[in-house]
Amino acid sequence: MFSKLILWFKDLRMSNQIIIINFFIIIFAVFLVLVTAHIQQAIFFTYIQEVQQALSLKQEKSIVNNISKELRLYIQQKNYQTILNLWHSQQMVYQFIQKQAQYQIKVNQFQDCIEQEEIREDNIIYNSDIICQGLFTKQYDNQAILLNKTLSLLSPFSQIFLGDEQNKISFIDVPNNQIFAQYPRMYKYKDYIPNTRPWYKNHIDQYEINPNQQYYYSPIYTSVRSFMPYFSLTYSLIINQTLFGITSQLQEIYDKKIQSIPMSIFLVNQNGDIILTTMPSISQTNLLITIINETYTGFNQTDWDFIKKNSNQKISQETAFYLENKIFNKTVFVNAFNFEKENLTLIVQDDQSIFKFQKCEL
Repeated sequence: MFSKLILWFKDLRMSNQIIIINFFIIIFAVFLVLVTAHIQQAIFFTYIQEVQQALSLKQEKSIVNNISKELRLYIQQKNYQTILNLWHSQQMVYQFIQKQAQYQIKVNQFQDCIEQEEIREDNIIYNSDIICQGLFTKQYDNQAILLNKTLSLLSPFSQIFLGDEQNKISFIDVPNNQIFAQYPRMYKYKDYIPNTRPWYKNHIDQYEINPNQQYYYSPIYTSVRSFMPYFSLTYSLIINQTLFGITSQLQEIYDKKIQSIPMSIFLVNQNGDIILTTMPSISQTNLLITIINETYTGFNQTDWDFIKKNSNQKISQETAFYLENKIFNKTVFVNAFNFEKENLTLIVQDDQSIFKFQKCEL
């Protein structure tokens, strides 16, 4: 077949042979151009996709890192306000105790709180926002009497403390626990034993380890009133270089001011307890959730160990990395920062954008 074509080609005139050869050259050239264009197009669009993805990831990292920086400032200011509240109360208690001889108490303004059993739907009882006694104590020793008088003097100034229903301020004497005062709107609860509560035990334990530290963050615990998870920031009341009492402020793990941020945010204490989050599945449950609970956070113990290690880096860029989130079954960009003095870890992760699993290095 091929030999016949060769013979046929040889029998043609030279002009026809040239035309046929040129025709095949043109076809080959066109084919070569098309193939080259296709290859260039594939390379170009691949490059564009890579650039676009790189820019998208860079933008994502920038957003996460910037949000993390803003959150650090917000958390520092929020904690500072709480610490300032407790420090102010500590100073007022200290001043009243030191100058008690200058004051005369004609009417004891440190009253008993309303008993829980007195609260009924058909019976409204007025309870002003005063500092009140929440324990069923019949007799006071000298230390408790002194704190009783001090709180009576402090009650008229209770409005200066920034506290509300979800952020109560409390006072308790140490070690006998004869007075447990709260502001505002505290009720008496039967069989309530303060020294068994996590916030109290944590403060006593931490004070023995580091008495020079003025305040401590408690583990997460369940409120006896609402049965929702809370934590407390507790502050030492020191009189004559002795732990005279504890003042504390209740803290929610829900903060409406950060709920609009479209990212998963966790503030975690040294025990792995989540003390602040944007995830409703955690903040609106009465369960005590830790960061290694994969069902709620997507992170396990290995991830938490890795986060703690990286969050201690002093250079902010080195606190950002990628981790596989088990909830979304994908890789997420994470920024972690450690508040060294408070021993808290802030975790910000972008779980909104989806991209292919790949190991990326910053």
